[in-house]
Amino acid sequence: MADANEECRRILDTARSAAAMAGASADTADEIAQRVAYNLHRKWDSDHVRRARGKGEQYWLNYIRRSAINAYRDLLRSEQRREKRERRANFDDGPPPEPRPGVQRHQDHEPSAIDELLGRMHLVDLVHELLRGRQLQVALLHLVDGLSVTEIAERLGIHPRSVREHRTKGLTKLKEHLAPDTSNEDDVDDQGGEG
Repeated sequence: MADANEECRRILDTARSAAAMAGASADTADEIAQRVAYNLHRKWDSDHVRRARGKGEQYWLNYIRRSAINAYRDLLRSEQRREKRERRANFDDGPPPEPRPGVQRHQDHEPSAIDELLGRMHLVDLVHELLRGRQLQVALLHLVDGLSVTEIAERLGIHPRSVREHRTKGLTKLKEHLAPDTSNEDDVDDQGGEG
């Protein structure tokens, strides 16, 4: 029973931090965490969730994070639809409807909030694609959970200097991958100058 309670707390904490990272207010992040925990509990024995749990600790935590981010995105979209329906129903020029309590407004839900969310999801996918081992663990704890070097060192049981080294190496790999390749442009300029 203690293991089930501990796993539930871990799911709630991971989902809450992912929703907060995506821009949810504290109340909304709690609501999202509850939804994710409920849905995972309901589908615990399904093949999909069983496979996610079986692929390792980091994969499972990222599965929870992605579930939370998707739930938050769905909440934003449903709020947009609700406001749109209310605007259509109100033909007078009254003030715009207030958002549901606990839902944080993101610049009137402009697509930029969703674009930013999708960008963060892409970053997590990219981290998984490029990094392995400790670099992957450190990068996720730093970029997704927002933990400091000291907190990461405590969680992983390693020295803070090791955390800084893994973080630096991982971020360097990410920057190299994201930086535009300018080596071909230099070759073209050199060839053009000689001809």
